[in-house]
Formats: sequence, structure tokens, C-alpha cells
Amino acid sequence: MKVVLGRGQIGRLELSHPSISRRHCLVEPRGEHLFRVQDLQSTNGTYEGERRITDEVLRDDTLLILGSYPLKLPLAEVYQMAIAQTPSPPPTSMGGTGALNSPKSTHSTSSTLEHCYQEYQTKLLKGEQSKVVVVGSIRYLPTIAAALLSLLIPREYMYISAILILCTLLLSVVLSAWLQRRYIAQLHSLREEFRSRWICPTCQKSLGLHNSWPVLRGQGKCPHCATPWT
Repeated sequence: MKVVLGRGQIGRLELSHPSISRRHCLVEPRGEHLFRVQDLQSTNGTYEGERRITDEVLRDDTLLILGSYPLKLPLAEVYQMAIAQTPSPPPTSMGGTGALNSPKSTHSTSSTLEHCYQEYQTKLLKGEQSKVVVVGSIRYLPTIAAALLSLLIPREYMYISAILILCTLLLSVVLSAWLQRRYIAQLHSLREEFRSRWICPTCQKSLGLHNSWPVLRGQGKCPHCATPWT
């Protein structure tokens, strides 16, 4: 049975390090004392020692590093803790192992993926619009300050106005830079959240940020395992 390691609690391991993605890597047994480890396009990578891995079969006593966080337990123990808290898939009337085997569930999966993509696009648009409005308003601060000071301060004290306008200009530059960094951080967080949800429910592989829902809906199936969802 496959399990996914990522940010959160796994047994007695607290994987809350910021370098760990929400869906970091997939682990599944491959014979006696062997496990397959597949990196799920994590932001900071999966490592065995100093060697970055993408999809390899490792021994059960391997100590993985997720991002820059070293797991303190061997791979076999981490897998056992993860599988112990993974809920079993619900049975179906057709005798399958999960609800995705029925046409009704497939339609539900399609709706879920469409909602996930639309929600992500809406948040992206709102974030971009907010940034344009706020940054644009800040850039007008020096002009507004100059207009007000010309009305409030007599001409013989124009040097005071010049100093205040210069201070306003510096303030607007600092605020614009701070807001830009904040926007980039929020965008990264939003993409991480979307990446953790934008997966095929059957094979648990990432659908890729470059694949939009209209493209995937046109294909009619998962690009990895070919499971239909429409």
C-alpha cells in the first residue's frame, strides 16, 4: 500500500518543518527490506544523505531527508507509522477497492478537480488585483503629499515641503518593496496548497501546475494512470 509523507503529524514524528511540502514524497514497499521512494515534485527535494532522489528503491533502514529536515527513524518505521493512520478505502457494491471505480464517483472526482482549479484561479486573480490596487495607491503618495504641502506650507518654508516629499517618496519605495515580498510569499503558499490538492485521486500523482482543468478535461483521463474522470 502506498503512503504519502508530507508536512504534518505522522505517528510520533512531527513533520512541521517549513522545508517540507504538504505532499512531499510517496513510499511503497517493494519486496523484502526494500521500499520505493518517489518525490512528488516537492519544493525542496527528497534526499538520501547528500544525494537528491526522484524515484528510487531504497533499503528499509535508510534515513531520508525531506527538504532540509532529516527523519530520525528508518524508512520502515516511518512507513509503518504512516500506514497506521491512513484510512482504508471504502468498499463498493461492485466489489472494488474504492469509490472511484463507479461512474458516480468518477463524476464527483471531476467536479472536485474543477472546483479546486477554479478556486485556485479565483484566489490568484484576487491576489493580483489587490496587489495592483495597493501598490498603485502607494506610488501616488508622493504626488498627493506634494499637493497637500503646497496648500498647507507657505512658500518661504518650501525646503520643509521638499524634505517631507522626499521622506514620503522613500516611504513609498519601502512599502512597495515590502508588499512585493509579501505577495510573493503568499503566492508561494497558495501554490503549495494547490499543489497538495491538485492530484489524481487514483494514482496520487501531481497533475502539474502547468496543466489547467480545461486541458485535463479535454484529455478525459489522468495523464499518469489513464483513469477517466468524465
